[in-house]
Amino acid sequence: MKNIFFSILLLIVTASGCKKGDSSNSINPVVLSIQPKNPKVGDIVTITGTGFGKILIDISITIGDKGITINSVDDTEIKFTYTADIPTGDLTVSVKGAKAKISDPEGSKITKPNTSTAIVLFTGMSPSTAKVGETITLSGDNFSTTLTDNVVKFVSSTPGLLVGVTAKTATKSSLTVEVPNGAGTGIVTVEVNKITALLTSNFNGVFTLAGSSGGGSGTGTSGQTTLLLKDYMILSNDIAVDATGNAYVLSPAVRAGIPRLVRVGADGNNIKLFAPAEFGYVESDFMGAVGVTSDKAGNIYVLTASSLKREYKIWKISSPDGKPVLFRSTSDYNFSNSLAVKSLQVTSADEFYFLVSTNPVTVYKIDNSGKVSPYLNSDGSIFDGTVKPLPSDISIDQNDNLFVSAELSDGTFKAIYKFSPAKVRSVVYSSTANSSTYGNISQTTFKSIFTISVSPDGNLIFIGDANLGYLSKMDISANNVTKTAGSGQGGSPLFGANNDVRIIPNGITYDSKNQAVFILSGITGLQRVKL
Repeated sequence: MKNIFFSILLLIVTASGCKKGDSSNSINPVVLSIQPKNPKVGDIVTITGTGFGKILIDISITIGDKGITINSVDDTEIKFTYTADIPTGDLTVSVKGAKAKISDPEGSKITKPNTSTAIVLFTGMSPSTAKVGETITLSGDNFSTTLTDNVVKFVSSTPGLLVGVTAKTATKSSLTVEVPNGAGTGIVTVEVNKITALLTSNFNGVFTLAGSSGGGSGTGTSGQTTLLLKDYMILSNDIAVDATGNAYVLSPAVRAGIPRLVRVGADGNNIKLFAPAEFGYVESDFMGAVGVTSDKAGNIYVLTASSLKREYKIWKISSPDGKPVLFRSTSDYNFSNSLAVKSLQVTSADEFYFLVSTNPVTVYKIDNSGKVSPYLNSDGSIFDGTVKPLPSDISIDQNDNLFVSAELSDGTFKAIYKFSPAKVRSVVYSSTANSSTYGNISQTTFKSIFTISVSPDGNLIFIGDANLGYLSKMDISANNVTKTAGSGQGGSPLFGANNDVRIIPNGITYDSKNQAVFILSGITGLQRVKL
């Protein structure tokens, strides 16, 4: 009997001890990092740590006295979207009522963005053409009356650089500055206490250095390479040409990192910068124009993005002096986590293709309803199941055949494929050689096929080799490939009136009406090669 009593007592004590141990040690959440701590509305805030579990309803987050709606949770990470009603305050995390230990060395304070900063406007420039050393007046609103708070930046005569100068005089609505040594032709920017002034819709901010011009005149003669646009940093590989020979490219000419649509006249002059308001956005909502293309009639189509409104839209420009008109809204903002759109293309049925050039590299399609969906898978198996090259560029002919260049990063495989509207694939060209030779199509080799543009009939393919600096023409009916432009030296482009100047073809477009190829050479500008 005693043995039975002691056995029961031992079981009760053991069970009691185990229960007490589980209660004290089962939940010990720790927060190791909270980023960002100064979020903007719409930003995703990520909390990393340990012991969070995987059940969303077990988690409670507050900032100050505000409860936070959580997007997702796993054992080491919690995410939520920062909204306008969240105050400045310390962030706390609780898991099943157990408050997490904050081990972030920067603390747990989340700071609400300051929305009371006055908007700085840049509305005019007089004169807009001047020599180095001459004084110009900049008009606007909310400039600082402290001279050193105002920094005016001119495009440099050295491609890709800016020349900054402080104001000589300053009022709330006017600055005077002296054109500095090294200044060139291009858009002037004004920064007030490190805030970039916004251009108004009727002002493009372009300053012309006296004695300089944007490029050549006319359409040029055969073999001539003309510089049309210099000193604009180009953020995209897209070029579109309208019916009158005006070129459209994307450049962050006003607000760093936010690409704007720039129209360049056929003679390299008459430069227009499109403001966010022309696409129906205010500055804070606009993430930029991220793709541009033209149809066979010369209409221009522009893809714009807004992360705050979570939307992508397509706009149409039907005349050289026309305004963008909304053409289509997309139905899926989350088709990509990146704005790295390359080679927007439009079909005769007003459907669109484009390449997203970040990982995963994918060709997408936008149908007539605005639905966005992957068209060519990113692992390369649709091109070659063994080699699996990744697409580098796309182009489309008048019969809606989609041409895709694809290659391996080590240069050991390059190819051009054609996909019919029914998505039937054929091989136009392929090679495993990592060299540059010309001849018939099967004998020709390239160091890279970085960008392509196809003639309307699909018979000519222009190929940009950015590694060597060549523009080549593949004539399918004649079964040969010839060099069209480029010295083959690569490096920083040097410009001149012949087809042996240096080029770096990061993006190309064939203008069949005017028999020319437009080339984007990185941050150095836009060139046109007359065929």
